Amino acid sequence: NAWTTVDIDYVVTANTVLRFDFSSTDQGEIHGVEFDNDGLPSSNYGFQLFGTQTIYHQDFNNYRLSDGTKTYEIAVGEFFTGSFDSLVFFSDDDRVRGSNSTFSNIELFEDTGNGGGGGGGAPSKLKISGQSYDIAAFAHQNPNANHSLTDGGDTLVQGTNAWTEVDIDYVVTENTVLRFEFSSTDEGEIHGVEFDNDGLPSGDYGFQLFGTQTIYHQDFNNYRLSDGTKTYEIAVGEFFTGSFDSLVFFSDDDRGRGSNSTFSNIELFEDGSTPPP
Repeated sequence: NAWTTVDIDYVVTANTVLRFDFSSTDQGEIHGVEFDNDGLPSSNYGFQLFGTQTIYHQDFNNYRLSDGTKTYEIAVGEFFTGSFDSLVFFSDDDRVRGSNSTFSNIELFEDTGNGGGGGGGAPSKLKISGQSYDIAAFAHQNPNANHSLTDGGDTLVQGTNAWTEVDIDYVVTENTVLRFEFSSTDEGEIHGVEFDNDGLPSGDYGFQLFGTQTIYHQDFNNYRLSDGTKTYEIAVGEFFTGSFDSLVFFSDDDRGRGSNSTFSNIELFEDGSTPPP
C-alpha cells in the first residue's frame, strides 16, 4: 500500500511523454502513476498498469505477473495538459494482503520528433516572426522558470504563476502589430503579454487576455475556457510607442491554485510590411 510523491513542478504539454520500466511480483488493488497538484488522488490525471480494481485511465492496464520487467511509454499530452507539482507512484492495497511495484529508468520529456528522452533536442529559443530569441524567467515576479518550449520553438507553454521574458530589442511604432494564438485550460489571476524595459510590470504597456483580476489594457480581455485556441491581433502602436528591451508573457497566479497559458505562432511586425508566412 505504498504511495510515493516526487516533486517535479512540470508543465505537461501536448508533446509530453512519460517512459519507465515497471515490474511487480505481488498484485495489489491498483498499481500505477499519477500527476498531482492537491495531494488527493484523481483518476483524470493517472494511469493504471496492474491491479484487481479498475481506476484511472485504463489504456495501459495490461501488466501480468509473467511479464517480468515491462517498458511503458505514455504520451501523457494525449490525455491531458497543464502544470503539475508532483508525480505520484503507487502500489495501492488497502486490504494489506500484499503488493509491490518497481519503477526504474524513469524519463519525463517533450517529444520533439527526435525520439529521445531526457529533454534531448528540446528547443531552447522562442520563435517570433521566424527569428529565435532567448527566454528567461521574469525574475521580479517569479524567478522559477515554470515554462517550456514545444513545436520547434513556435510554442511557449506556461504553468502556474509563470512569467517568461523574451529579449527582443524592438522599437514599437504606430504601425506595430503583435499577433499570436492563445489558449488556457486553467484560469489564474492575469494572463497576457507586456512590453518591458526595466524588469518591472507596468499596466501601461501590457494587454490582459484572461483572468480573475483586471490589470493592464482590457481591450482584449475576452478569452473564455470554452474558446480553446484563439487568435489575437493587437495593434500595439495604437496604445503606445517606444523602444523596448523585452516582451513578457505571463500566467500570473500568486495564490498558487493553478493557471496555465499557451502562446504560439507569435508574430511581431509593422503593418504595411509583409508579415511572416
